[in-house]
Amino acid sequence: MRYRLICCAAAVMLMTCGCGRDKKASLGFEKRLEAAALSANYRDTESYLSCWLPQEKERYINSDEHRGDMLDDIFAGTDVTGRLVFKMTDSTELSEEQIAALEDKALETYKTRIDFTKARRANVEIRLNSSKEILTDAREITLVRYEGSWYIFGEVIDSFSFAGS
Repeated sequence: MRYRLICCAAAVMLMTCGCGRDKKASLGFEKRLEAAALSANYRDTESYLSCWLPQEKERYINSDEHRGDMLDDIFAGTDVTGRLVFKMTDSTELSEEQIAALEDKALETYKTRIDFTKARRANVEIRLNSSKEILTDAREITLVRYEGSWYIFGEVIDSFSFAGS
């Protein structure tokens, strides 16, 4: 229990202050990706799911696809020697029309109107070190600002398609 509390506290610190970065300060939307990676590394499913819109988290938890040990599955079958890293290679701010399209998609999916104040589309390289090679997966991830916080938009990423390099 104490270990989980420490992990959650570390995730909250990372999301709110971006501590530990030597490079430029994190932007709000970047912090959500960092928090997702940190939560996955600590196998903290609750914090990991909290990186997505609250409506998506609820949809996922109530779906047949939900597995309580999904983060353990991500690391299964690999001889992991390092941590999962989400590295944003680039991002683009979405236009008002594109944001309206996301809001329409959210209405269709969650049956409730959601107003986003900002949105970004990011190309993200997801890396995991194994004892033999660096495993990578690439994703296009949409991030939205909703009720003052950034969230990952879309379905929960509950598996990766890692390829060796």
